[in-house]
Amino acid sequence: MTTYLGGANIGGDSVSGNKIVHMATVPPEADDPPRQLPLGIPGFTGRQDVLSQLNSLVETGGSAPVIIALTGMPGIGKTALAVHWAHLMSEQFPDGQLFIDLRGYSRRGALSPREALGQALRTLRVPSSRLPVDEDELAALYRSRLAGKRVLIVLDDAANPQQVSPLLPGTSSCVVVVTARRKLTALVARYGARAQALDPLPEAEALALVSEVAGHERTRREPDAAAELVKMCARLPLALRVAAANLAARPRQSFAETVEALADGDRLSKLALGDDPREAVGAAFDLSYRGLDAETRRTFRFLGLVEGPNVAPEAVGALLAATPDAARRLLDRLETAGLVQAIGRDRYDMHELLREYAQGRALKEDSPVVRSAAVQRLAMWYLATAQQAGRFLDRYRRTIRQELTAPPVNPDPASGPATSNGSRSSNRT
Repeated sequence: MTTYLGGANIGGDSVSGNKIVHMATVPPEADDPPRQLPLGIPGFTGRQDVLSQLNSLVETGGSAPVIIALTGMPGIGKTALAVHWAHLMSEQFPDGQLFIDLRGYSRRGALSPREALGQALRTLRVPSSRLPVDEDELAALYRSRLAGKRVLIVLDDAANPQQVSPLLPGTSSCVVVVTARRKLTALVARYGARAQALDPLPEAEALALVSEVAGHERTRREPDAAAELVKMCARLPLALRVAAANLAARPRQSFAETVEALADGDRLSKLALGDDPREAVGAAFDLSYRGLDAETRRTFRFLGLVEGPNVAPEAVGALLAATPDAARRLLDRLETAGLVQAIGRDRYDMHELLREYAQGRALKEDSPVVRSAAVQRLAMWYLATAQQAGRFLDRYRRTIRQELTAPPVNPDPASGPATSNGSRSSNRT
């Protein structure tokens, strides 16, 4: 028996205490389908290769709903891309578009699957009084409402796969786009989701974004400074858009002055919009950092102390005074959270602005003694590794040195060719 909020259901009535309250029957669905997509970003630029891939996924289809997982570090532009693409595809989904902010990394707290299902079902014309209490029944009713319909569902800012699973439709006519900072490997393994990890924009697309926001004419007047601004923002879409928006709001400020200000240290504090603290690169990083456990946060902070483009688990183990295996597990957690990126075999990279953020966190949260000890351990590991490599190469150095200093052998043509021990070979048969 299905239990409904507001009391047990008897036909079209509801029992509340000793009274029977007459309820209106569920109204038929309105003619107009839901159109919940938020406003797309004006002048969206770039990501043409990803947009083409998303289009091809929908075109191929299959016997199950197409599930697309857009993942990447904070500020990489996942939501902007998802909403932009959803608007482009909206006409292909005549039965509506749902948009649910799962608030996975929000100060308000993540939305529970029950809350998200309730939102979706109310949008699909199910009155609150008829919503089941049980989560599984909510999910079943949600799938029933979507059965056979052509609906595009955007699930934004997911915290984990468990938050998403109950919101997946059971019909192949629907398409789901999920955005998340974390890798959603479980969705790929269990539901065949197509994972699409976003990287920083290529330089040309990053410059086009700055030009679109700050103004094409201003960008053309200072091409070198505009290119330098792209480098200072490390091609991160959020940083680029914030820097360009600040330029647009200050028509007398030049690109060169903006670059000089960013180069003067503490880029993160300057990559913010004063009237909206949410639109700040540092604030986006804060939300991801707060979601880590204490041990992983410490690892993240210490990575900010490392010079160089990438690092190996063995080096991180020395930094943390931990084994390489333990360091690798912590790095994998950071990769899952979208804060580092695995490159090649056993190498991990961190985005330039994230490294600056991690260093700032270390300066605030770790004492000078703790930081100094970590860097000293890392330096000693590098020194020991270099010495070990030197000893390994010594045997080859000695051999090469001996061969280079050995006197040359000048054979007498009349005596025949010299052998390896300097003696003459005989020409007798």
